[in-house]
Amino acid sequence: MQYTICANYLFVPQMLYLMAGRSSWIVPLIAVVPAMAGSWAVYRLHKLYPGDRLGQFLPQIAGKALGVTIGLLYCLFWMGGAAINTMLFAHYVSATLLGFTPLAVHALINAALAVMVTLYGLKALVRFTDALLLPIGLFLAFVWIGAILNGRLDFSYLRPFRIAELSEEPLNLVMAAISLYHGYFVILIAGPALNPPGRSAFSAASIGTLLAVPAFVGFVAYPVALFGWPLAADFTYPAGSFMEMLAPEVPNFPIRRFDFILTMFFRFIMVIASVTYFYSAAQTLSDLASPKAERIHPALTLAMGALIAVSYLLLTDLHSVLMFARVWLAIGTVLTLATIALAVWGALAAARGEGGC
Repeated sequence: MQYTICANYLFVPQMLYLMAGRSSWIVPLIAVVPAMAGSWAVYRLHKLYPGDRLGQFLPQIAGKALGVTIGLLYCLFWMGGAAINTMLFAHYVSATLLGFTPLAVHALINAALAVMVTLYGLKALVRFTDALLLPIGLFLAFVWIGAILNGRLDFSYLRPFRIAELSEEPLNLVMAAISLYHGYFVILIAGPALNPPGRSAFSAASIGTLLAVPAFVGFVAYPVALFGWPLAADFTYPAGSFMEMLAPEVPNFPIRRFDFILTMFFRFIMVIASVTYFYSAAQTLSDLASPKAERIHPALTLAMGALIAVSYLLLTDLHSVLMFARVWLAIGTVLTLATIALAVWGALAAARGEGGC
C-alpha cells in the first residue's frame, strides 16, 4: 500500500485532471481491475518459482536474451520511481518548507538512505517499513475520515460524471489506469522470503492494492469536493492544497500549519517507496548479472545511488517531473501486461510439463 501511494498523491491528481477532468475520480476505481490481474500474475510467477526472485527466473521462463531485456525494463521502471519520489518531494518541500535548501541536498540524502538500506538487505527494508507502518496507518485513516467529518466537503461538485471526459486522452488514461496500482510488483523481489509461500503472495498483493484504493480516490476526489471544479485543477499540488485545509477549526489549535505535519507523514511514505524502488532495481540488476550471488553487489548499489543523487540535474522542476512520470507510467503499463503474459505462458508451460516450470 505504501509502495503504491508514495509520492504519487502529489502528481497523480493533477495528471488525471488533465486527462479526464472532473470525472477523473472514477479512474482509481477502474484501475482495480488490471491491478487484480497483475496481483494474480505475480502470485502465479511466485508459485512457479517460489525460491527465485525476478532476475533469477526471467531467463528461465523467457529465455536469456528476452529475460534480461524484460529485467532491465523493470530496473528502469524502479529506478524511475525512485527518482520521481525523490525529486517530486524535493520540489514540494522546497516550495513549502525548506525554500533555501538546494535540491541537490534533498536528492543526496534520499540516495544515501536508499543505498544504506539496500546494502543491509531485505530484512533491513522490512524492519524500516514496519517501524513507520503504525504512524502512517493512523495518519491515512485520519486523512480519509477526518476530511469527511469536518463537514467542508461538498460531493455535489463531483457531478455530473461525463463519459466524454474519459475519451479526451484515451491512450494516456488507459496507461494510467493499468499502471496506477503497481505495488504488487514488490512480490517479484520479496516472494522467496514470504512465510508461508504460495497464496500469501496473492493475499499480500491484492490486499495491499485494495487498501490503496480509498487513498487514491480521496486524493483525486477530495480536492474537487473542497475547492470545486475547475478550481481544483488550478493548484500545482491539488492534494497538498487539500491537506492545508484539514486542520480542525477550533480555537487555539496548537499546530498553526497542520499541512506541514501531514507532509512529514507523507515524507515517511515517500522514503519507504523510494527505498523499495531502489532496492528492487538493485536486487534485480544484481540477480541478472550474478543469479547465484547471495548479496547485492556493493559497487553496483553505489553506482545506482549516484544516479539517483544526480537526478536533480534532469528533473529540475515540476513540469519535467510530470513529463517523466508520463513516460514512467507507460513503462509500468508495458511491464504490467508483460507480467500477466509471462504468468499465463508459465502456467501453460507448467501444464504441459515444459520449460522447467
